[in-house]
Amino acid sequence: MMKGIDADYYGYRDDDDGVLEELERAAEEGSLQQAREDWEARKAARLAAGEPADEEESDGEGDGEEARRAERFQEALPDREAIERAILEKRKREMLAMLGGGDAGGAPKHKEEGSINLVPKSW
Repeated sequence: MMKGIDADYYGYRDDDDGVLEELERAAEEGSLQQAREDWEARKAARLAAGEPADEEESDGEGDGEEARRAERFQEALPDREAIERAILEKRKREMLAMLGGGDAGGAPKHKEEGSINLVPKSW
């Protein structure tokens, strides 16, 4: 049963006859031409709007804009120490609230029964 299953069965040698190469070449030329036309149209629109033309542009992929966006998000991310401080502050607030000292007045809050729960519910 497995005798007839080889590379041809899975389609690994489909490009040996040259048919796919011709189809891919034609499709690639068409997509490159379309990309060039799109890029030229965007460049003409920018020039008409009065924006300066960038000489370092790639062929329409927006690499410069992506780099600026990534840099902006990188600056907005907190460092490890800031994250650790925020987690520690949150834990402190939770513990103070659990122990009853979480209100602004500093007076301890008690449950209706009059007891304070010193152990977190997750324990």
